[in-house]
Amino acid sequence: MTRRPRFSAFRWAVRDYVVRMWDNAYEDNVLFLASGIAFDVLLASVPFVITLVSGVTLALNMSAATSNAEITDIVDRMLPPHSDAMGVAVHRILDDALRTHHSLGLWSALIFLFLSTRLFASLRTVLAEVFDIEATRGIIDGKLFDIRMTIFATLLFVANTMVSAYLTMARSRSAEILIDIGLRKSAMGPIEYVVGRIVAFTFLALMFFAIYRYLPARKIRWQTAFVASMFTSVFFELAKQLFSVFINHVNTASVYSGTLAAVVIIVVWVYYSAIVLILGGEVGQVYELRRIRRTQREVFTE
Repeated sequence: MTRRPRFSAFRWAVRDYVVRMWDNAYEDNVLFLASGIAFDVLLASVPFVITLVSGVTLALNMSAATSNAEITDIVDRMLPPHSDAMGVAVHRILDDALRTHHSLGLWSALIFLFLSTRLFASLRTVLAEVFDIEATRGIIDGKLFDIRMTIFATLLFVANTMVSAYLTMARSRSAEILIDIGLRKSAMGPIEYVVGRIVAFTFLALMFFAIYRYLPARKIRWQTAFVASMFTSVFFELAKQLFSVFINHVNTASVYSGTLAAVVIIVVWVYYSAIVLILGGEVGQVYELRRIRRTQREVFTE
């Protein structure tokens, strides 16, 4: 007899979350805000990729020819089945980046640092709109804080990317590369894979938690930041899995044969990620408003 009221209360709570989040998203013009974030992400992604490739090249500590062959082989195996035309294009880009990584790596790191601080400044403005925050940071304090957030968030994002890439290689035909360089002795088992996915998800959730809690000018309650980060992390990972399923069940040649198609896919993916990030903030804001309303109801009842 008590299950139906509990289910009804849960259904009402879910409906209340959805309605309030929809209203807040419409009021805050989420689609417009997401386009600005996506633009800043795309600007920062180019020097980030070049910096990451340069860092991996230096970490391998091999000759130019050997490191070039190793990185090209790893990237080629990590990509879904693709046409020869795209393979040649990817190899050409990697060759250019690897050949000039000593000089290009430093400049790309500096450019990434500058563009990423711009990105976090935009995120702070968006989150201030979502959480109704009027306070602002000073120019110098804000820039220094953005640099710290850039370093912290980049480390967590790189950790998530490296663990995810490692799991992908260890569960595929690329496991022989890990075995050859001494990182593994055999293929990865299912339990180890699940633990690895949890670790990768933890890195991602920590990055979003830090963004929601510390990036706004007014510190957000950790419970609110936790709810927002879990929503964003779950939907981000879900989108990654759906994208992998999509790639494995379509004619990959038609997806990767043209540069225009690849650009469209990347832009749509970044735009979707920006929308999810903002919606996570809206979920956190609804959670906070419901908490305040519940507290007021208890005070008035007493």
